[in-house]
Amino acid sequence: MKKTVLFGLISIAAFVCVVTVYATQNGIRYYADRAVKLEVLPKDEKGSILSDGSSHEEFAQTASQTTVTEDSEEELPSDIVTPINFTTSKKIGEKMPDFTFHLTGNNVKRADEDSAWRGVNEIDSITITDHRGTLVQRIGNIITGNRASEDMYGLTFDDWNFDGYIDIGLAAYPGGSMGNYPHYYWLWDSCLNQFVENVELMGISEGYSIYIDTAENKLECFTRHGASGYTLTYFKYINDKFVFEYSMNYTLAQSPDENGKYVTRIITTELVDGEEMSTEEYCDKTIEELAYERLSRLSN
Repeated sequence: MKKTVLFGLISIAAFVCVVTVYATQNGIRYYADRAVKLEVLPKDEKGSILSDGSSHEEFAQTASQTTVTEDSEEELPSDIVTPINFTTSKKIGEKMPDFTFHLTGNNVKRADEDSAWRGVNEIDSITITDHRGTLVQRIGNIITGNRASEDMYGLTFDDWNFDGYIDIGLAAYPGGSMGNYPHYYWLWDSCLNQFVENVELMGISEGYSIYIDTAENKLECFTRHGASGYTLTYFKYINDKFVFEYSMNYTLAQSPDENGKYVTRIITTELVDGEEMSTEEYCDKTIEELAYERLSRLSN
């Protein structure tokens, strides 16, 4: 009886040993195969064939190429910076001498991710002298990023407050899709004999493109809303402020008229006793026809 039990225990122990060795060998073989597949340089002897049929040299070369592709990033070219020293003259009043305006800054061309050059004018100062070369004023601390294609680097002259003196405008940065174009403005103050920055007018330009209606002595401000409409807003300069007068919203009618033509719906909003009042009407001209008439009127 004892011999039988002892023989049974020995048999079980032998079976366990065989299973353990088998499992260990297969486990080692499994992890060895994983190492061959995952390591850049497997631990097999150099020149041996891997499980996928490729050699060590081929495997290492492919891994090296992949690593270079993942880790390397193509650097963009450096900015191209060209100094701006621009000078122009302008008579700002009938009984005043010509002033000379000198702009300084940099024209900067940058490469974007598409390797297309984007040029901007970064104007930092405007120096103004009279006909004798005497300093009238220096306007500094300017930050611009206007389009490189701008005439006179974005510098413009006009009488924005209708006082008979020419004022200064300077494009600040490109506007958005609604047609606005932000500008800095400095209006001539005949009492101070200097140009004074007008933040209110710049605020208007952030939402509109500003045009001057010389016939009515008012500002006509344009903004686009969508592909089939725009708004004209008018401001008068009263008591040293730009005061809203009225606006006209032009949109395409939802349905054509009896002739199959899409006419224009116009909503006019104006101030009546301090409150905004709106009226609606329809015009038999299209938005394109009205826009052409407007541009013709402003150019005359």
